[in-house]
Amino acid sequence: MVPILLSAYTSPGNPKGFVNDFAGMLKPETVATLEATLSSFSKQTGNQISVVTVSTLGDESVET
Repeated sequence: MVPILLSAYTSPGNPKGFVNDFAGMLKPETVATLEATLSSFSKQTGNQISVVTVSTLGDESVET
């Protein structure tokens, strides 16, 4: 019998707020500015936008 390796989705971390820089690509001041801008946008419009960075998607799709 040939062993089968299964790979499941692994979350990069727990999301907090509108900006989640799991890849460490953004400067802290950039994260703060984006967070304030997106929070204000959400309050004014009721719509939400998130920014998420990850180091790799591996075999996963963006939708996952």
